[in-house]
Amino acid sequence: MKNRLLCFFTLGVLLALPLLAQGNPTARVSGQVVSSDGQALPGATVTFDSPNLQGTRVVVTDGNGSYSSPPLPPGEYEITFVLEGFTTVTQRVRLGAATVSTVNASLDLSTVAEEIVVMGEATEQISESTTGAETVTREDLESLPIARTFNSAVALAAGVHTTGPTNAISISGAASFENLFLLNGVTLNENLRGQAFDLFIEDAIQETTTASSGVSAEYGRFTGGVVNAITKSGGNQFSGSLRTSFDNESWTEAVKIDELGIDEQQTDTVNETYEATFGGPILRDRIWFFLAGRDRETENTANTRRFNASYTIPFQEERYESKLTFSLTKSHQLQGSYLEIDEVQGNNAHGGLGAFALTIDDGTLNDRELPQELQTANYTGILTPNFFLEAQYSERQFTFVGSGGTDQSLTGGTPVWDLADSFIYNESLFCGSCEDEERDNKNLLAKGSYFLSTSNAGSHDLVFGYDTFDDIQKSDNHQSPTDLMIWNFAGSVFDDANQRVFPVFVPASQFGVATRIELLPILSASQGTSFTTDSIFVNDRWRVNDKWALNLGVRYDENDGQNSLGDTVSNSDEISPRLGVTYRPNLNSPWQLQASAGRYVGALNSIANDASPGGVPAQFTFAYDGPAVNLDPNGPLLESPEALEILFGWFNDVCPNAISNPASCAQYLVGSDIPGVNSIVGDGLKSTSADELTFGFQRQLGTRGSVRADYIHRKWNNLFASRIDLGTGQVVDDFGNVSDLAVIENDDDVLSREYDGVNFVFRYNLLDSRLRVGGNYTWSHARGNFEAESSGSGPITANAFEYPQYRQESWNFPTGDLNVDQRNKVRVWAIYDLFRNSRNSLNVSLLQNYFSATGYEVAAGINPSGFVDNPGFVTPPTNVTYFFSGRNELKWDDITRTDLSFNYTLNFNRFELFVQPEVLNLFDEDGQIDGNQTVLTARTSAGQAAGLIPFDPFTEQPVEGVHFLEDPNFGQPENENDFQLRRTWRFSVGFRF
Repeated sequence: MKNRLLCFFTLGVLLALPLLAQGNPTARVSGQVVSSDGQALPGATVTFDSPNLQGTRVVVTDGNGSYSSPPLPPGEYEITFVLEGFTTVTQRVRLGAATVSTVNASLDLSTVAEEIVVMGEATEQISESTTGAETVTREDLESLPIARTFNSAVALAAGVHTTGPTNAISISGAASFENLFLLNGVTLNENLRGQAFDLFIEDAIQETTTASSGVSAEYGRFTGGVVNAITKSGGNQFSGSLRTSFDNESWTEAVKIDELGIDEQQTDTVNETYEATFGGPILRDRIWFFLAGRDRETENTANTRRFNASYTIPFQEERYESKLTFSLTKSHQLQGSYLEIDEVQGNNAHGGLGAFALTIDDGTLNDRELPQELQTANYTGILTPNFFLEAQYSERQFTFVGSGGTDQSLTGGTPVWDLADSFIYNESLFCGSCEDEERDNKNLLAKGSYFLSTSNAGSHDLVFGYDTFDDIQKSDNHQSPTDLMIWNFAGSVFDDANQRVFPVFVPASQFGVATRIELLPILSASQGTSFTTDSIFVNDRWRVNDKWALNLGVRYDENDGQNSLGDTVSNSDEISPRLGVTYRPNLNSPWQLQASAGRYVGALNSIANDASPGGVPAQFTFAYDGPAVNLDPNGPLLESPEALEILFGWFNDVCPNAISNPASCAQYLVGSDIPGVNSIVGDGLKSTSADELTFGFQRQLGTRGSVRADYIHRKWNNLFASRIDLGTGQVVDDFGNVSDLAVIENDDDVLSREYDGVNFVFRYNLLDSRLRVGGNYTWSHARGNFEAESSGSGPITANAFEYPQYRQESWNFPTGDLNVDQRNKVRVWAIYDLFRNSRNSLNVSLLQNYFSATGYEVAAGINPSGFVDNPGFVTPPTNVTYFFSGRNELKWDDITRTDLSFNYTLNFNRFELFVQPEVLNLFDEDGQIDGNQTVLTARTSAGQAAGLIPFDPFTEQPVEGVHFLEDPNFGQPENENDFQLRRTWRFSVGFRF
């Protein structure tokens, strides 16, 4: 591995030692100890022992035979029950992150030696409480043919769909930004789109638990699911690993469809990913350390638009983690961790916005860096045998460095946007030489636990605490290095043979406004947003008797949202009750029935900053009326810098002060847009919430496994909308421009979003655990009339209330299947040990996948303004979406895929050499998952050229071929990304000890 990683291992402990950092989300165990005839046994000693625990933890049952453990690090445990005169019983269980398990014990009157009762670890990977949760362990990720990543572990769980924008994760029907992703208890969510950052090293992940329903009041700021991942923490024995993973773009079957013109170009380059971990004791049972590192370098090839010239895209990323666990005593523990990512993206096109990847020349390619850091602090204490305390503080930083163009000269740093041909050249969009963009968060949590047992009211396992979270973003969104851009409707001249492009600038007095000079200054610098959520919560797990248990919780969240100018835009609060009940016929029954009801409240997100001018560019449009440039394609042609020199020479001559004072160039100013004028945040803006109702059952299958099924219903409230009507009025900016005012607010009456789902999960061990099977099936239906998100900006506001006279619900925002809807999902796997002995072992795993088709619709923009008498709006809409079909009525293909992996290990005492080859989509099954969705109407010149005519959307039924027309390639794939992954080979090798 790299020398830098070797240095990292040397310095890692020094980095970790001074940190008191947040530890892993803890697990809890409670239960009852009885005699063989069902009598409660007070005074029994319950001992918890695990490789993940420094020393042991001991509690004693109370007068009802009940007990509750202190907070425990997740992992495999032996729980031993001892009472003089009774048989000693040891149960082996796995405790998942942020889960609460019930472990009861029945002791016989005996003087015989210890009895071992073994509970298969797979049974503990399915939640036994009212929370619907699954745990994917490190062993699962290493055995199964899936990527060993955070998202892959989450997607393996029931109720999880990768159907959000750009395959983002949706849990239980929520928008993809509405989940809570935690690593070692720290929020990983990216500030805008809500997806989890890659702040992990794969080999360092110990396990990942995904909760999709019935979540405790301890958790907030979500309406989807809660994901808890934890990393390793060292131990009393030294352990470590070194892994190299190999992949190659050419090891995936290429997509080639001649009749559609699709010919996937692949780079035949072997890419290596290096991972290393090392941990162990500094002082046994007192101080542990853990270090991990990851290094990946790739070089892919891309082609420019039109000229199809190839260029390389180098990529380098290094990740580091250090963690220190320190027990002051058995009752008081501190833990420290630090994670870092150093990422460099070479030849990045237009600041990384794939939707604007209009590169035609290398002038628009720039390198950028995306560094990330995560620092945390945690304390866990046992204050009395029944009172426990946890406290944590964390900070996460994410920065865009050099994201965009860097040349600040007028001729070299001003992008030319050819709107006639959809190309950008001369310089990149955005500004890589301006201020860095910061997306950070801070979190402080203090939590107490108290166990109370009474003789007539059962036992109470109380958890209560305070949580404050601050979402921070600071960005001055410069659109170019010069805050200028040329919008060119006159097109360009192309020299295809020499791969050169020449801009065409024409004077407005001769040809109209065909060339525009766009001035895009930041009038008010961003002071940074601060969307703070302060919360208090209490949750009581009340074991009423041997049959009934209740979960009674409530959470109070208060928002204090300050926008990028420092103005308070939201000061709202919400109460979230969480109720649950479980029923067992008797203490040792394998059956359990469960039900829950609750409300989840999401975090206050970037919607609250939409009306702020801080860091947002204004727009001043000037008509160019200087000398014609490159108007004659056969004459002498000037490339961009020379052409821009003429353009700006004229502009500076006739409007010498326009850049600093746009009003001084009023004779050529044809339009302006001042941010923060025509949009405001309404009073009392609240976070979105979701009400949930669940019921289901669980059954233990002896000591070999378990099954669980849950029905889940959710309905969302306080959805975000933008309202423009006659009541909101008009506003006037400093340039005299009058515009209709938009108010951002919540709606519960018109907008709708609901979800129904059934999750069925199972685990079972066969053939003395040589064959382990598991999986899940999800039936679900997500429906409504508001998608709530987009791939470009994450959360969005509904426009159903903008100019209501110009739209109708039936055709503009109809109710139907949402984009995240996927009716059926099946993931079933089997892991079989072909042989296992002291020298070597080999297992094979098979993962069978089925994903039912996602949807799309026939929809396009129409211009309804000619069919409505304007009641007084300044700018009535000329582009309103019309659904010619039902929402997501059309379907892509159902997807089936079979994945296979082998895992061979060769043992040398404590050392293991391993080889892990994998093949994804073993049978190279085909399936289209996206494609062309272009629909023409008379609103556009293309539709007019096709002979389409306008229609009255309020009285006429549109006719295909007359009023709208599907593109000839509608529904057809456009590139290789519109198909499921073809057959792919990859493998990794390494050693561990």
